[in-house]
Amino acid sequence: MFLHDQERVVARNGVVATDETECSIIGRDVLKRGGHAVDAAVAAALCLGVVSPFYSGLGGGGFMLVRSSTGDSKVFDMREMAPGRASKGMFDKESSKKKDSPLSIAVPGELAGLYTAHKEYGKIPWESLVKPAENLARNGFIVSSFLSKTLASVKSTIMSNKELRSVFAPKGRLVSKGKTIYFKKLADTLASVSKHGMNDFYNGSIAQSLSNDIQKAGGIIKKEDFQKYRAITRKPLVANVFGYEIVTAPPPASGGAMLIL
Repeated sequence: MFLHDQERVVARNGVVATDETECSIIGRDVLKRGGHAVDAAVAAALCLGVVSPFYSGLGGGGFMLVRSSTGDSKVFDMREMAPGRASKGMFDKESSKKKDSPLSIAVPGELAGLYTAHKEYGKIPWESLVKPAENLARNGFIVSSFLSKTLASVKSTIMSNKELRSVFAPKGRLVSKGKTIYFKKLADTLASVSKHGMNDFYNGSIAQSLSNDIQKAGGIIKKEDFQKYRAITRKPLVANVFGYEIVTAPPPASGGAMLIL
């Protein structure tokens, strides 16, 4: 939990809050165009995957809790899934590999979850929600202070990897605060996502390319693992706490633990 002494933000029609101002603005603009809260969440999440790539993105997963105007709530579980070749004791002899090795990569669920939620609640065309993130990736975005510090903290990893260097250190040095980063390959992926939804990512050429690269690096994900992935719709946990009704995500999310506390 983080405490701050900034002024409260009060709005009548909607609020979008993210770690990056640029992404919050994108989400806000979606609401101004008449979009559903889920539309705004999709656009903002895809933006974060570009400008805050170490903490969000198409390669990850998460949860989305949606409460409709009728009072009904549901949770979209888009957590990553272990590949079919994973086994219970696969990290017993080399426990360090379960944290940041190619063997630890799981099948990403974010895109499937966002697409599934949009399909149910979205009011604005999917393409227009993906386009802002694609534009940022292709045309470049300014490195924030936070991203600059993050890059510095993993400098050795970046400099030892050709693909990472091409993006974060194209001239042999880490890009610094105020400089511009371009994600051309991510932009191409987002262009495909804009046009084909989640299909190419989980069933087409993107799934094949990702699985090939992961296997070359020592991972065990196959294209079939991408094809089998499905986001799960779950019922939320609901509890009365000190007179307030709390609606939160069930396992495997940590909502239950929060209610116990």
